[in-house]
Amino acid sequence: MLALSAGALASAVLAGCTPGDGAAPSSGAATTTLADDTSAADDDATESGRADTAEPDVVRVPAGPVVVEIAAPPPPSTTPGEGDPAVAVSAGDEGTSDVRLVLADAPARISVEDGSLVRHADGTLTVLDDAGTSVGGLDAPRVLGAHDIAPHGAAVDGRPGSPGVQVVLVDAHHAEVTLVPAAGAPSGITTGSAAGADSADSAPGDDAGGTGSAGDGPAAAWDVVVTLGTQAVRSTDWGDREGGRSLAVDPTAWARGAGQAGQELVWAQVVAAEPESDTPTMHDQLVCHAVGAPDKATWNLEPWRPDVGLLATMAARCNPT
Repeated sequence: MLALSAGALASAVLAGCTPGDGAAPSSGAATTTLADDTSAADDDATESGRADTAEPDVVRVPAGPVVVEIAAPPPPSTTPGEGDPAVAVSAGDEGTSDVRLVLADAPARISVEDGSLVRHADGTLTVLDDAGTSVGGLDAPRVLGAHDIAPHGAAVDGRPGSPGVQVVLVDAHHAEVTLVPAAGAPSGITTGSAAGADSADSAPGDDAGGTGSAGDGPAAAWDVVVTLGTQAVRSTDWGDREGGRSLAVDPTAWARGAGQAGQELVWAQVVAAEPESDTPTMHDQLVCHAVGAPDKATWNLEPWRPDVGLLATMAARCNPT
């Protein structure tokens, strides 16, 4: 199966892709499992009010044959809403699960069983099964605001006073999500931009960087959300368009906005549904649409178009001749 790598090529895309036929969205619900609450405070607490021995809060969400586990330590007990879990999951539309984290000075940890993780330059993560096939993806985490202060669901990435978020691949089975303060900001008073602004896909063990140093008091807690998607395609439909056979692909709303992880899952599910589509030219047309025209009703892919490479496909507005 062909790999996707088009994040750096977005500026080359023009908007005139093949017109598509609309399709009504379908609804779905993610199946989630919330672990029993195992958090406990040790009698000998640290100065910050958090117990060193406190167990993390954990949720587990299935992605095909792979179980994605997300764990986060309890926030400092002196912050508002100290009784809230550090991680909670709710089912979204079309096979998504919204994972809400409360992060302070310690990272959340993402782990997979019977599979592996790939981190992309845009801060998204692809979940692979043991065969190396994409079965899910996590979009780039977004900061919602200071814990128990910001309006629910109102992302504030990049606004003054808000931290950034960094996703680091620890190894093939683990990644960490960490708040990143701006240079010179004291611990707990963080400003910055959104997650994942590396120049290339991360390798296991890459330096996290930018996490600041510990201060005298507890770090501020922030609400962060990341969405796990397992359904990337609503429908595929063959028809005659632009002078020949054409496959109309209708991605889900999550896949359209989930960066490279979304692209990877769309491609995997298109090929699984329509094996004939597994060609270089149809792959490049899909990437072109995903990067340059993600909101089109359908992404129309033609098997008869010449294989001219991704750059030329993008220069041809996804329709090389």
